[in-house]
Amino acid sequence: METITFANGETHNCTFFASIPNEAYVAIDDVSFAEAAAIFSNPEKTVRMIYGSRVFTGFTTLIAVSVQPYGTQAVLRGGTETTIESEGNNGRVD
Repeated sequence: METITFANGETHNCTFFASIPNEAYVAIDDVSFAEAAAIFSNPEKTVRMIYGSRVFTGFTTLIAVSVQPYGTQAVLRGGTETTIESEGNNGRVD
């Protein structure tokens, strides 16, 4: 299973991740709904998210949180997507 790493270093099981320009759809399944809502509503955590080799920065506006069959999903707005390689980290995750 893929994981997502938030700006504070917190890592969670990520069961769904999709993005379109300025929006990210993220689901995690290893915490309660309340814990997921607290994570996704904290811009200090969502300001930088790493999913695989994709890096999402600036997604700090929470639009919605919902329970889905695959986990608690959030819709976040306001950021951009790059890759670890394009950030010049040579594949390293800080």
